[in-house]
This record gives sequence, C-alpha cells and structure tokens, in this order.
Amino acid sequence: MKVSFGFGCIASLILLASYPVLTILTEATPAVADDTGVIRKVVLLDLWERGNGFRLSPEVTQITVVDNYAIAQWFWDNSTGETVVINQNNQWHAIASTQTPFTPSTLASYGIPHQMARQLINRDRANPSTPSEQPPVANIFTPVLPQLQQQTDTLILLPSQMPKFKQRIYVNSFRSPHTYSIALRLKQNCNGIPDCTVGAFSATPVNPNYSPSDGFIKKIPLTNNIWGYFTPSRCQGFCTPSVIEWVWRDTHYRIALKGMGTDVNQAEAMMVNIANSAIEAGPR
Repeated sequence: MKVSFGFGCIASLILLASYPVLTILTEATPAVADDTGVIRKVVLLDLWERGNGFRLSPEVTQITVVDNYAIAQWFWDNSTGETVVINQNNQWHAIASTQTPFTPSTLASYGIPHQMARQLINRDRANPSTPSEQPPVANIFTPVLPQLQQQTDTLILLPSQMPKFKQRIYVNSFRSPHTYSIALRLKQNCNGIPDCTVGAFSATPVNPNYSPSDGFIKKIPLTNNIWGYFTPSRCQGFCTPSVIEWVWRDTHYRIALKGMGTDVNQAEAMMVNIANSAIEAGPR
C-alpha cells in the first residue's frame, strides 16, 4: 500500500503514529552495495512526494544504518527532521518522517524490535568521535542496564570505569519514559536514611528555568565540547556528595558520589573522569 499526502507547511509533517504496522510511503527501491546512496534516494523521494509547494530541495545530512534499519536526518526549508527506513526483501522503504526525534518506543510501535530500535537510536545520536567499539559499562551497572534500556526512551549515559567501593553496594534503578535514576546504596532497603546512599546517576528532561545557583558550583569543560558544573562535597553535621552535571541533547545528566576525598581538586578530577567516561562511551 502506498500512502501519500500533501501539506502546506512543514508543521504538518507528522509521525504516522496511527499505523501500528509498517506502512510503505514510497516505491520500493532495490538495495545495492551502496546502501547509503539508495537510502538517500528513498528519503528524498518520500519527502518530495509529501512536500507539495516547497520552494527548496530537501537535503539528507546524515544516515545511520544498523542491519536492515536506518535513520536519515534531513534539512528542508529551514526545518530539520528525520525519516526511518527499513529493508524488506532486499528493498528499502521509508516508513515514517517526523520533525520530533524518534524514540525507541516510537520505532518499536512500527514493528522494529525494541533492542534494535535502541541500538539504532543510540548510534544515530552518538557523537561522531564516539568509538565504533563501545567500551562495556562499569560492572556495577550491569544488573540494571537492561531494565533501563527497555523502560526508558532517554539516552543512557553511564561510565565504563568507576572507583572501587570498600563495602558492598546495592544498585536500584527507577525509570519512566523520559527519565531514569540509579541509586547506589549500602543496604538493599535504606528506608530513607541519607547516609545509606553513597551515589546516584540520573537523567531528566532539561528544565528551561534551571540555572546553577549554588555559590560553590564551578563551571568546567568536559569532553566533546560539553560544559559541566561541579559542586564539591561539604560537611556540616553530615556530608553532601560531590556532584557533576551537564546538559546533552535536551537532557540534564547528574552524577552524585560520596567518598571522593577531602581534597577538592582531587575530587573534581575524579568526578570529571567519571563524567567523561560516560560521555565518551556514548549512549548505552
């Protein structure tokens, strides 16, 4: 089945969420050795077919391919968007286009296996400098990572290396479609005891009204041209954790850890290394 529709403005280019199955939007194009060239052609035909009245030609700016699936980023008439493409029976088809970035859940609604959807999104969103061979996540996060990958659409940034803890650490995760939080605790159930939690990793949507207000916060450069904010630990009756946080792709990432030592410079260096390890590894 071939679906075609016109629109008078770019805002009408919407995700076809009402179709739970794969819907072919363009004529099938046989797959050849140069898949990126074929995918670019399929995407441009798809955009042209649905872009009645546009003055400028669309431009495909990036193509990410994982097995039989691909995401193409495009620029058109001062607007950006992306198209998901699938290879069926050795032919590439455009499935849907949107100006809002796809999420693993959205791609899964089109019949793409969730694990493959996550892998495709992660690779597409990763910084170009991210190594093709992604380093494994630090062992402490291994038990909770599969749950996060299945139950949140947020890009997951976790380090490959972590400092060693002298005591056994229990790891609990909390997740929603747009957030996640990982708590590192000394007991399985802390019952709200502050001293029982030794660390936390979280990701939440960016609050447009947020700005660092603590006078102890220090702005520091992180890897991949990202700016972070470091807050040292302070002890007044009880000790607060060292904190490092940054914003990437409209998400606020935060790491809080106790036991980084009393030397502020040393604690800062350790927190920066952990944050850089998470950023450089790319989305999990």
